[in-house]
Amino acid sequence: MAHLLVEVKRRSGGWTAVPLDGDDEAFFLTGDPANPVMTNGGDECSPSAVYVIRHNECNGDRWKLFAAPEAEVYLNGQRVSLCMQVLRDKDELRIGQSPRMRFSTGRLAGV
Repeated sequence: MAHLLVEVKRRSGGWTAVPLDGDDEAFFLTGDPANPVMTNGGDECSPSAVYVIRHNECNGDRWKLFAAPEAEVYLNGQRVSLCMQVLRDKDELRIGQSPRMRFSTGRLAGV
């Protein structure tokens, strides 16, 4: 299951996992540390919208980043100049001045 690891700003630092699961195919990245991912953009969608979208393919899911040209989005430290990028495991995302996020297709450890 894919997920985003979102950097949490605290004294000790840290990360929190946000699963990209369920039946949803589109995930709106808000850039808000308190609520970094929404499953629908709804009325809050802006011209600088950023989405992660799941595409089902015969050999598994493929994840793509879609960003409006006006959006200030960075993928692995480079400004996204194309409106669509294929995401790979361990890619780092940043929207404007938001905390860093890491895309992961790895399995989260559990007890």
